[in-house]
Amino acid sequence: RRIVEILDTNKDSSESTLRKQIMNYILYDRTIKSFTAKSLESSNDVSKSEEQIVAEDTTNQPDNANNQSTANDNVPVALKLLKDKGVDVLNNYVIEEEDVFDDTNDNENVTEDDDISHVEYFSYSKKYFAIALVNKSEKRVKLPKGTITVTYQIHRQGIASPLAYSPLSEPWSDNIYYFSSINFKKSGKYTISFLIEFKNQNNQTSSVNVANIKPLVFNVQVEAKNVLCGSIHAIYQLNALKYYNYANRQINMNRNDLKTLLDDITNESEFKALQISILTLYAALPLGSLPTVDDENSKNSSLDEVNIANLIAESNNWSDILDQTWRGLIHSTTSLTILMECLLLLESFISKQWLHASNVKLLNALPLPHYAMKSISLSSIALRLFCLDKAILYEKLYIKPRQARAKRALKQYDEDDDDDDDDDRRKSRRTRTTRTSTESSTNKRSRTSKYDDNGNDDEDNVISDNDIDKATISKVWYCQICAVENENRARSCVNCGERKPPVSITKTTVESHTSNTRRSTR
Repeated sequence: RRIVEILDTNKDSSESTLRKQIMNYILYDRTIKSFTAKSLESSNDVSKSEEQIVAEDTTNQPDNANNQSTANDNVPVALKLLKDKGVDVLNNYVIEEEDVFDDTNDNENVTEDDDISHVEYFSYSKKYFAIALVNKSEKRVKLPKGTITVTYQIHRQGIASPLAYSPLSEPWSDNIYYFSSINFKKSGKYTISFLIEFKNQNNQTSSVNVANIKPLVFNVQVEAKNVLCGSIHAIYQLNALKYYNYANRQINMNRNDLKTLLDDITNESEFKALQISILTLYAALPLGSLPTVDDENSKNSSLDEVNIANLIAESNNWSDILDQTWRGLIHSTTSLTILMECLLLLESFISKQWLHASNVKLLNALPLPHYAMKSISLSSIALRLFCLDKAILYEKLYIKPRQARAKRALKQYDEDDDDDDDDDRRKSRRTRTTRTSTESSTNKRSRTSKYDDNGNDDEDNVISDNDIDKATISKVWYCQICAVENENRARSCVNCGERKPPVSITKTTVESHTSNTRRSTR
């Protein structure tokens, strides 16, 4: 009874406190009885009996007390997926459609350090998986930083390396590890696992307890309602589809008709899809990829079938006749043999300079033309077409070389001749400028007026055109004060020192010449 009372009154106490109280009670009661009944002779015997009693009582503790003490410890025992904090992992997923033509190698934004192994199979969503370490009572446990690392992995059946590998060494503030959930793209069997990796092996407590924690593993089966395959859906993976409507293409053809065929391709057969695919590649060929030549015979409508066949068979270039015949066969044929022949013919004419070096190896791995004609099928034509499409450099354009400029005939000059030419050039330029300014200023003056300032008729005031021309070509100017003749380059009068008036040469010369004429007449 006493032991039960101690347990009831100390439910919230730790295990060590309960053991001490129970041990004191038992030792006190047994000591009194031992001395009265057995009369123990030595204290050593008493101590031995005390140790034996404590050992027996501690091994026979109630199970509830043991579970309660263990639950209060910060010791993880398992990994748990918290459905209330994130999304659940289902055993079966169903996707609407699966595209078998996903190509993850043509992404221009992907760098070498980016892991794109998962892009073909799934994509990350905005939701999360919530993982936590829990103890026996399924309460979250917080461990010191750097003790463990929780790793999130995704595997697919048939692939050795993991598609996703995301380690987290520290949880969030709520002691939960959050990992991005996924949206599946392809069907198959997947395995989603969460496991613990050690980082601090010196910590004995964490290494011993965490080592017993098993990984959290989910087996997932993904199925697709519809699978996108065949030539009809594969045409949207052609590189030529991006370039057939660009400028600087080799072939001049109506792109609107081709666009109409591409829009309605889902309702066509596999054979019709191959025809449209070949025409799309043909329309997207860059300028310079086909060796062409101006064929004068193509404009001659009187050619018979024999001559046309000879022009096609013996031509080393892609002529207009060959272009018309080739396109006509692609549109009208219903035979796989003719379709393969047209594709092989186009492949043989494409210049090697417009083929990617690494993808040419893929073309060389295909059967040679004479072997390819022995086993013709829709799949063999499609395979050859898509390998050729991956090898063509659609961005590369032919740049016409610039013609060299004709060399000019240079004159031979002596040093003295150069100086003379410069002087003559300056004189002619000065003369043209002087004449232009003279004509403009002369037009402003009235040449027909014969009257002076008082309105009297004075023939001496009349200035003839000859006088103006003489004054224009003169290289002197007359002072307005003393009427002395000065050189045109002089800035002031040599007689009175009067500065040269800031007017045009023509006006100064004409006015000075007029005033001098009047004085001489009087």
